[in-house]
Amino acid sequence: MTNWIDNLRNNVQEKVKTKQRQEELQLYKAQIIKGKLPVFWRDLEECVAAYCIELREKIPDNKECHCTKHPIANGFMLVNDAYSLRKLSVRLDAGAQFIEVLEEVSEKPRYSPTGESGIKVSITNDDRLVLQWKGQNYFTPEELSEALVKPFVLDAVKR
Repeated sequence: MTNWIDNLRNNVQEKVKTKQRQEELQLYKAQIIKGKLPVFWRDLEECVAAYCIELREKIPDNKECHCTKHPIANGFMLVNDAYSLRKLSVRLDAGAQFIEVLEEVSEKPRYSPTGESGIKVSITNDDRLVLQWKGQNYFTPEELSEALVKPFVLDAVKR
């Protein structure tokens, strides 16, 4: 007669164990990200700065192709040298494991046209960082810096 009660108890215990495993996995992932994200962020900033320099050196006569990286709180801002009102702010929120991306094309800031205003940070099954933005996964600072700088410059050239 108490078979259904035993089954219920087993189901409840299994749900508790599953929830505990999920919480442990989330904590583990958060620790991995916390350890790896600062290095990734530093390398990302260096890659973006290198792109700014390379654009100036390889296309010296076209200011539309030039951008300058300026430090801001928790991040950096790219400013187009030909259109000073064209800016891209990139800010790290390490606690939220998120990178905010804000595009300004006039005096009023607006979020990116796709409505995806940020880069989500997570890890793969083999503990590699993966940054997700606009439906794409980026595994290296080089990949992500190109995804940030290239459209910023190309959009200015189209104007």
